[in-house]
Amino acid sequence: AELLANAELTDRTRLLAIHEARERGISEAEPALLALLEHDNDALVIAAGAALSHLGANNAAPQLVAATERMSRARQHEEMVQLIYTLGRLDDPGARIYLETLEQAHGEPRVRDAARESLERAKKLSGRQP
Repeated sequence: AELLANAELTDRTRLLAIHEARERGISEAEPALLALLEHDNDALVIAAGAALSHLGANNAAPQLVAATERMSRARQHEEMVQLIYTLGRLDDPGARIYLETLEQAHGEPRVRDAARESLERAKKLSGRQP
C-alpha cells in the first residue's frame, strides 16, 4: 500500500503494485488506489478502478464516475468502456443510476452497449432479473 503512494515510482512500477494489491487483496491499498483514479495515465486509472472493484470498495463509485466522465469529455471511449464494466461490478446505487443514464443518453453506441451489459450483470449479481 505504501508503495502505491510513492511519488517517485515509474508508472510501470506503479502498475505492477496495483496488480499486486488486487491479486493479494490488500485492502489497505484503497486510499492510494482512490488517489490514482485522478492520475493522468489512463492505464493506471483503469487498473486502479479494477483493483478497487476487486477489493469490493463500493465507496469508490463517485471517483470512478468522475474518472469515467473525464474520459467521456476527452472522447476516450475505449478507456471509458473499461471503467463502465468496473462500475457495473460495484454494489452502488449511484453507479447504477450513472450507468442507466449512459445507456439511455450517451452519443457513442459502444458506451451505451457497455452500460447496458454492465447493468444486466449487476442485476444478475444482486439476484434481480435483468
